[in-house]
Amino acid sequence: MFTKISLFILLLTQVCIGQNDNHDRQLTFYKLDTEDGLSNNLVRVIEQDTLGFIWIGTADGINRYDGNDFTVFRKENSALANNYLQNIVHHTNTGNLLVGSDGGFDLFNLKTNSFEHYNAANTILSNSVNSFAFTKSGTIYAGDFGIGIRVFKDQSQQKVFKHEAQNLRSLSSNEIISLHVQNDSILWVGTRHDGLNKINLKTQEVARIPIHGRTNFRVNALFMDRDDHLWLGTNEGIKILTQTTALAPTIIEGLAGSDITSFEEDAYGRIWVGTYDEGLKIISKSKSLKGFNDLSITNYLPKDDGTSVFNATVFSIKKDRSGNMWLGTYAGINYVNPRGEPVKLITNSLNGTERITHNRINAIAEDASGKLFIGTDGGGVDQYDPKNNTYTYAIFNEANALKSNHVLSLLQDTNNQLWIGTYLGGLSKFNKTTKQWQHYLQGEQKDGNDVRVLYQAKNEHIWVGTNRGGLFLYDNAQDNFKYIAELGKVDVRDIAEDSQGNLWLATYGNGIIHFNLENEHSTHYNSENLEGLTTNVVFSIVITEDDAIIAGTKHGGLVHFNPESKKALNLREDDGLSNNTINSIIAHDSNSIWLGTFKGISKYDPISHKIENLTRFNNIHKSEYNPGAALKAENGALYFGSNKGLNQFRPENLKNYTTSEALVIKDLLVFNESVAIEPTNKKAILNQAMPFQESIQLNAENTVFSIDFTSLDFPIANNTQYSYILEGYNDHWIDLKNSNRINFSNISPGYYTLKIKAETLASTPLYKELALTILPPFWQTWPAYLFYIVTLIILIYSGLRYYSERVYLKNSLHFEQKQRRLEHELNEERVRFYTGFSHELKTPLTLILAPLENLLDEIVHKQHRKSLKLIKRNAHNLHQFINKLLEFRKSEEGLSQLTLNNYNLTKNLSNWLGVYEPLLKKKNLDLVIQMSQTPIYIYCDLEKIQVIVNNLISNAINYSPENSTINIELSQDEEAVFLKVIDHGSGINTQDLEHIFEWYYQANTTLKKDGSGIGLALSRRFALLHNGTLAVASKLGSGSTFTLKLPKDDSLVDAYLEEGKHASENKKFIEASIQSATENGIETQATQAMRIKPESQRALILLIDDNPDILDFLDTSLSQNYDLIQAENGEEGIAQACKHVPDLIISDVMMPRCNGIDLCNYIKNRKETSHIPIILLSAKSN
Repeated sequence: MFTKISLFILLLTQVCIGQNDNHDRQLTFYKLDTEDGLSNNLVRVIEQDTLGFIWIGTADGINRYDGNDFTVFRKENSALANNYLQNIVHHTNTGNLLVGSDGGFDLFNLKTNSFEHYNAANTILSNSVNSFAFTKSGTIYAGDFGIGIRVFKDQSQQKVFKHEAQNLRSLSSNEIISLHVQNDSILWVGTRHDGLNKINLKTQEVARIPIHGRTNFRVNALFMDRDDHLWLGTNEGIKILTQTTALAPTIIEGLAGSDITSFEEDAYGRIWVGTYDEGLKIISKSKSLKGFNDLSITNYLPKDDGTSVFNATVFSIKKDRSGNMWLGTYAGINYVNPRGEPVKLITNSLNGTERITHNRINAIAEDASGKLFIGTDGGGVDQYDPKNNTYTYAIFNEANALKSNHVLSLLQDTNNQLWIGTYLGGLSKFNKTTKQWQHYLQGEQKDGNDVRVLYQAKNEHIWVGTNRGGLFLYDNAQDNFKYIAELGKVDVRDIAEDSQGNLWLATYGNGIIHFNLENEHSTHYNSENLEGLTTNVVFSIVITEDDAIIAGTKHGGLVHFNPESKKALNLREDDGLSNNTINSIIAHDSNSIWLGTFKGISKYDPISHKIENLTRFNNIHKSEYNPGAALKAENGALYFGSNKGLNQFRPENLKNYTTSEALVIKDLLVFNESVAIEPTNKKAILNQAMPFQESIQLNAENTVFSIDFTSLDFPIANNTQYSYILEGYNDHWIDLKNSNRINFSNISPGYYTLKIKAETLASTPLYKELALTILPPFWQTWPAYLFYIVTLIILIYSGLRYYSERVYLKNSLHFEQKQRRLEHELNEERVRFYTGFSHELKTPLTLILAPLENLLDEIVHKQHRKSLKLIKRNAHNLHQFINKLLEFRKSEEGLSQLTLNNYNLTKNLSNWLGVYEPLLKKKNLDLVIQMSQTPIYIYCDLEKIQVIVNNLISNAINYSPENSTINIELSQDEEAVFLKVIDHGSGINTQDLEHIFEWYYQANTTLKKDGSGIGLALSRRFALLHNGTLAVASKLGSGSTFTLKLPKDDSLVDAYLEEGKHASENKKFIEASIQSATENGIETQATQAMRIKPESQRALILLIDDNPDILDFLDTSLSQNYDLIQAENGEEGIAQACKHVPDLIISDVMMPRCNGIDLCNYIKNRKETSHIPIILLSAKSN
């Protein structure tokens, strides 16, 4: 969020007279403006409330800042009177805020987060209220510009102090700018043009206080310091009243010509002075203040580098509870810690004082006097004296005998010699006593000219580790270096020594090497043989007091192991490290190891293995700290070199640097919406603001909620690490990193305690607790449980009763089903009997019809032929009735199929009606036929249509009274053919109409007729097979009308022709059917000619049938033209066929011992008989 915060340093040398605090302080200024969330950059006033929030009054609303976010209150989103703020004062008696704006006087209630406007004498304050003061008794004094001073008690105006032109005991002006209460007895009043006034609050007397006889000056600010000196900020500079309680106070003046806007006193007694267009001034004063010469003034003119204020005009100054100073300017807020930063940063920033040569620090060394040598990458070696805070610029570089300005390592040995290792410049030694130089390891890289580490052992031997040049030992007697050939050309980055005097080497690519100096034996620890070491690139190493090894790796984190173990503890970013690459390590004491990483500085406790990061501190860079650039000075200070300068700090001082005010829960959100505060609603979630809530209670439907909190860590709180635990739900602390919001969802009903913890390396952890109750839904409450129990009892009772009734009904149903099943079986048996009997009738009918055909061909007597035709017609009708019965059976079994052809329905209907002439005459009925003269053709199954017609006409005849009329109407339209049968009988009851098409149904009419209840059901079934309908319309006493509707579209024919068994014969079949169709009543005279063929040309036919009459009939019909042999069953027929091999076999299907199908299968599967054609005869119609 705070991308604009500048981290630059200014070292200030100040003389604090009369105080013990004479050390230098490093001040860093931070800037917060509209880019960080501030509503407006013109900041008029800054205040801090009871909770610790910072309130900023701007030209566009009031802002509440918590270290993370700005919450903006404007007239548009609150009850604020006006957006242009003049003053904010924390009323210590009530904890609320007094807010003055161009719209008057408001009070902000912290518990309800709401504004309340003050009224003055029944008139709302509308002028600019720019100053406040109050007494311990709760009396509030408000400077109402142009009106005077209004006095309020218990939110009611008590009095107004005004200017009276003729009264010198009145205020000098009504244009009030500043107020200040002294000791609850004196009210000091500053005016715009008329100087200073003093009101005795006990006597209510007003006095005008001239300064050196003058009152024509503006008093912008009034401030009482800890020594009871009254400071006046005027348009003429500073005026100080040192004896304010005396009748004639001592007056000190200074900074004439400066327009002073504000005052504040820091923890060290210094007065911070804000000015108009002259920046900030910090004044150190003496207790025995007698004149302006007793003040020491430091000026801070505006700069953009963080070393001073960012704007020339400072409207207001506020010291918060931690002692930090907040400055309101034209360009936003400035923040500064008067104590200075606990972490010092040394850079090459040129601000008039000499600094280090280069920001990239690669090496640090300390001499016996405590001075530091700083090796830079490109600037040679600088010297820094921490005691005197002085620098010597480029003390050693290429200009004075150093081989390279790229310094990688430094060593101050015990002989007062400085060793300087460089990049490709070898090693140089400077004798500080003789001022002489010596150079070593010159040549190429393989010769050791890239020196990465210098180390002096306990025995004062000097070791040199180089990049790809190996390890070298200095021979003092020979004044040269010995190459340790046993190790080879290893790349050594760091060296440490254990209690036995053996060396441990951190290498680039070879892991960690243990080198025994006595036997020159080396032991390698790498990623292959040491579990936990994930990389062989090791930058830094340190050995603890118990000879444990701690090493920093590249991308592999920190490893901590005992040399005798094969497993190392590996700590990474997930364990708290700032980065997995550790470039430098320094031990401060047995409990703290300090690490320089790619992203800052971390602290490691080797006993607890806890890791903490210094990211909280402002001068710690979140960038790389360089390999080997770490030092612990003799005075305990730690130094770390990075690419952005040198950091200096004392670990013991970090704990004392605390800026966190408190851990505050600031908001509750349900479904990501802030919960409204409703003080008067007892059922509301919040009756007061979250910081004041010790517990909250949520309903079951509000279980998706969030809690926002802050540690009030200024100027920014994003370096604070947060964690929480919800006791009763979690069993461990959950790390939030630096997020200051906790999200919950679907928490089970119950009672919980939320604990939040805020941690920084600079302070002890802060804790906050909140009791949390999640109410169960209604269905999980005791009334609901009671309801469940009662309901369960009722359900059990009802269930048992239902079960008993169900068992009774089930038994009744079972009995009824058994009864119906018996009836059905009886009916089926009856139908089977009718069907079988009908089937048996077809055989004698066949024997009647066939000879009858022959007789008709042979007899020519007219009367005899007429009788024979009558016999034939009625035998044929009987045959049709038998087929009808069989069709009914097939229809019930779902086996009925259509045999379609295109028929002249008009002619066929006429033929069918002729059959009923005897019946019509018997009952003296008239049959009226109405049909079109144009023949009506339709594709249909003519036999099934005849069944429908016969059923309808038979019913009409049966139910028509004598001497009545039956009407037959045959018509068509474009879509269908219609056949209506209309009688004038007794009609059908309405309740029977919907049942008459059901199987076996017979209406309960007074006119009972014999019937089975099959005809109409079968007729409707046949109509549906044609995709048609059969409907009835009837009125009791008026007769009935049955209407048959047959569609004329091609869908029925298409479906018929698409069937597989008709696909190959469709056209041929239909044409043959049309050609062979004959009409009843038309006699075809045929004469059977007898052809007698020679014996040699007569074919042999085998006749097989179990019925002798059929055999005789076939013999009579075929014997004139064929030679015949006979068999009475299938087995005999097979024997005859195999013996004689006939030209044709005619066989019955249903025979004993072997039926016709089996006979056909046998004949066709034998080679010698497979060619014989076979004709199968059957009485079955299908």
